[in-house]
Amino acid sequence: MSSLKADLSGGLFIMKSNSYEAIAAYLNAEPLFRAGVQTYCITELMPHYLMPNSKEWIED
Repeated sequence: MSSLKADLSGGLFIMKSNSYEAIAAYLNAEPLFRAGVQTYCITELMPHYLMPNSKEWIED
């Protein structure tokens, strides 16, 4: 899932993984990051209310 910020200054995307390290490795290999164009901040989310159509993806 991804979205742009309203002011177009950046974006947000949600990734699912079993570990922080797996996401960090993926983002560190991302071409825009490697070229120094993009930076990333990893933040863990703890969903507490889920829409029925997203519940399976989150809880899988």
